[in-house]
Amino acid sequence: RLYKQEVEAQLLRPSESIYPCFSRQTYPQGHLIDYKHQRGKGFCLAIDWGYTRNSALWIAQHQIGGQTVDVVFDEIQGDDMPTMMFRQQIRDKCKEHGGAPMECYADRASPKDNRWLYSEFPAAHVRTLRTPSEYDVWSSIEAVYARLDPMGDDLGGAPPKLTFAKSLLLDNTGRGIVVSVENYKRRVVSGQLMDQ
Repeated sequence: RLYKQEVEAQLLRPSESIYPCFSRQTYPQGHLIDYKHQRGKGFCLAIDWGYTRNSALWIAQHQIGGQTVDVVFDEIQGDDMPTMMFRQQIRDKCKEHGGAPMECYADRASPKDNRWLYSEFPAAHVRTLRTPSEYDVWSSIEAVYARLDPMGDDLGGAPPKLTFAKSLLLDNTGRGIVVSVENYKRRVVSGQLMDQ
C-alpha cells in the first residue's frame, strides 16, 4: 500500500476503508454495469429491518462477457420510515419487478418483520441468520470482499462477481448501497485501526 502511494503516486482510499477494491468504473475493470431488470426475471431480496434506518436491496444474476455475476439493481434506503410504509414499498417494488422474490435474506433482529416476509412471499425461501457464527460481521465482510475482488489483487486477475447497476448512482439520499460500500470503514481509536 505504501509502495502504491509513495512510488506509484496512486490515490488510494483511506487505510480504514473496508472495501478499497471497489471501483465506480464499468465492469470488468470496475463494479458498475448497465443493467435494467426485465420484469418477471428472477430476483432475490435482502433486507435490514433497522429500527431507524431500514434498507432493502434487489439482486439478480446476470450473464455478462461469459460470466455470471450478481447485480444489485434496486434499493430502498429509509430514514425513520414507519414499518408499514417500508413493507408497502417492498410490495410495490416487487410487483414492479415482476412478482415475488425467489429468496429473501434478513437479519434475525426483527422476528415479527421476518414473519411478515414468510406470509407476504410464501413461495420464497426466507433465510435469516440464526446463530452467532452466521452473523459474525467479519465473516460477512470477507464474503462480500471475495465477490468484489475475487483474486485479491484489486481486480488485476479476475472480474468481480458482485456488481451494481449504474442507475443506483442516481440515489439522492446519500445512503445508497454504492456510497455505503465506498465509505464503509473500520473504527479508528487513537490512530489505531480496531476490528470494529
